[in-house]
Amino acid sequence: MSEIERADSLIALEKQSQELIDQMQGQVDAAKGKDCTDEAEAEAKIREYARNHSETGQYEYLVRGATLVCSNGSHKRKINLPKCHGVYVGEHPVLHELECVAEPLCGLEKCNVTFFGVCMPQDGQPPQTEVKTYGKTARNAKDGVPGTVTGHKCQPVIVGCWNDTYSDSRIVDNGDKNPGARRLTEQSGAKILGNNTVTTGSFLICKYGGLIEPIDSGQGTLVFEEDFYNSEDFHKVVGYYRGDRKNPVEKGDA
Repeated sequence: MSEIERADSLIALEKQSQELIDQMQGQVDAAKGKDCTDEAEAEAKIREYARNHSETGQYEYLVRGATLVCSNGSHKRKINLPKCHGVYVGEHPVLHELECVAEPLCGLEKCNVTFFGVCMPQDGQPPQTEVKTYGKTARNAKDGVPGTVTGHKCQPVIVGCWNDTYSDSRIVDNGDKNPGARRLTEQSGAKILGNNTVTTGSFLICKYGGLIEPIDSGQGTLVFEEDFYNSEDFHKVVGYYRGDRKNPVEKGDA
């Protein structure tokens, strides 16, 4: 392939990705009532959207262990945060907009997003992966129906990063996703030059046409010492929120 052909291919791929982003953003905006001219209808839609995406019926910060579903996938999955940023809601480490690395890129231990069972797109083709049969339980199946499902194994390829994030609350990256963020923030003094936080109103887009959304915040999950930035953080945070309360942590905006 010549340099011109390679450049044309990259331009076409970028255009295709942007078209997919615009399509998905429009779909989510419609579900949130942003295209409604009637104020009461718009409010009803946003309330319904919030009910479907969090435990409280309100937007919440997304934390490690939140449950995700993909419009094309057969199974629910928990989002992972391999190394937290020292920012917590209660005991739970909060995610920022760059926490969207899929399993095929770095493996299960280091990824944020793993596979959602089998891929069953309504439009287009699934990834040309091996055909697998997976068991379904009422707990892990997206539709809640026990049984089995057969199809091409999901292989998520995330387009961009988290969308519809919360810019009023920002997190300085631990160095894994945005290596220069902490240094720039330290140089700027009080100004936080971090990444937007992710909420239950945020979403991801898969190259194969999947809309990936949270259905809970993850704030009801159990946490363990290895989930924390370091042991000191664990003992401060868990000691405070589990009854010790001798060393309350600075939670900031989160």
